[in-house]
Amino acid sequence: MALLRCHNNGGHQIFAYTEDLALRTDEVCMDASSASSQIKLFGCHGLGGNQAWVYKDQQLKHKASQQCATIVGEALMLEKCILGKPTQIWLIENFPDT
Repeated sequence: MALLRCHNNGGHQIFAYTEDLALRTDEVCMDASSASSQIKLFGCHGLGGNQAWVYKDQQLKHKASQQCATIVGEALMLEKCILGKPTQIWLIENFPDT
């Protein structure tokens, strides 16, 4: 998964946060296999696990590892959550941050 500037044309840059805690675009979901690993897109399976994310305090916490989605260069990685860290702040529109 690579990070690119928003082009505001939708398509592959639109993700949905689903009731089963997945972040998906089309048929692929954000997935991380272990702590401190790179976040990748993988076929959605609907079972949670590596594809379950909790959105709280503008952070995306990987439920299995308890680490946060973090921008590192042009990659998206799991790292220890640090509240207010600029590379860990995410905005999910039309979703009540809990």
